[in-house]
Amino acid sequence: MEGVTEFPLRVWYALLSAPDFVCTPFLRATHTYPHLKWPLEFSPESFTDKLICSPLLMQMMAKNSGEFIQTLKLVPENTASIDINCGCPAPVVVGKGAGSSILQDPLLFRKNISEICHAIGPHRLGVKMRLGFHDTTLFSELINAIGDLPLARITIHGRTRDQGYKGNADWSLINLATQLTDTPIWGSGDIFDLQTYREKLSLAPKVATVIIGRGALRNPWIFDEIRNNREITVDKRTLIAAFIAFTLLHDLWNRDELRFIEFIEEQFNGIITPLSSSSQWESIICKLEGQYDGHWDQLELSRFAIGRTKMIWNYMRSGLPESFFEPRVLRSKTLQQFIAAISAIWDQELVPFKFNPHHNWIYAGEKNPHKLRTSSL
Repeated sequence: MEGVTEFPLRVWYALLSAPDFVCTPFLRATHTYPHLKWPLEFSPESFTDKLICSPLLMQMMAKNSGEFIQTLKLVPENTASIDINCGCPAPVVVGKGAGSSILQDPLLFRKNISEICHAIGPHRLGVKMRLGFHDTTLFSELINAIGDLPLARITIHGRTRDQGYKGNADWSLINLATQLTDTPIWGSGDIFDLQTYREKLSLAPKVATVIIGRGALRNPWIFDEIRNNREITVDKRTLIAAFIAFTLLHDLWNRDELRFIEFIEEQFNGIITPLSSSSQWESIICKLEGQYDGHWDQLELSRFAIGRTKMIWNYMRSGLPESFFEPRVLRSKTLQQFIAAISAIWDQELVPFKFNPHHNWIYAGEKNPHKLRTSSL
């Protein structure tokens, strides 16, 4: 997810529930960027022989095969495979001929993917796509256009570009794709918890694996939930400690990316394993405080870090009880205010993450349609 799945978030998720793999945001390749070298801040994991987080899946985006191939020369040598993003629905991306705009022309889609596939080598290129642009009428044609190429995978988000993140993902078409090609199909869309994971797999039983994006923002422990086949409940102390660590990680990254990378390598020796208790989270907080020489509630943290923390909370609260929609949390200006607001509304020791479709407006980036409106004369 652009602007979201940057390195500090990948570290945080590795500490939370260790997904089997993590994805970078897309790198927007143009004829002038990246220039001469691959950006360290985009994928620090690819510049070390140590496994810093979960295995990394990098993705790029370009308006044509030429710009993509040009950038391939800069990709770190230890990169096993890389995805081309043909699914981004953002108007600024589509308007420049990148992302999901290519899904309007199956022949052009075939041409670009074929040329990139030839340049990168067999079974190293993955394609991320949607069901279509305006609608799904070309879906089978799009799959057939690239289905015989030696791709590593085709990842399908079960919505069209016009849908954005609204409505329901259509897993019946993801299932159709598994019948149209022998290329491994990865499914994406509307997986929020163990139950929805099972439901989607029942609709497309031959998918090779699934991608979980915004569903992981709603339930950051979803990977642990699926792996261990059990519902997750989180205690107050653990969740608060995890949020403090999240904010400090993002603040340190915002202040000095190289210092952040060095800190991660030193503290974890390159390998991060999930934290299973609040005391372990508090230990990480102490180590992060050592980078500042001050206790977390005495620090003046960046607006960037506070903004990222409130963004995660906005998604996460959709899987929590209604009391967690207390507006003062998102109105917080500091980490101290944020933690105090959560503490004030937490009225039970253990809280389960429960998918609630009533809150899908958050997932789709919409305003709350259920909010009561009042007027005065």
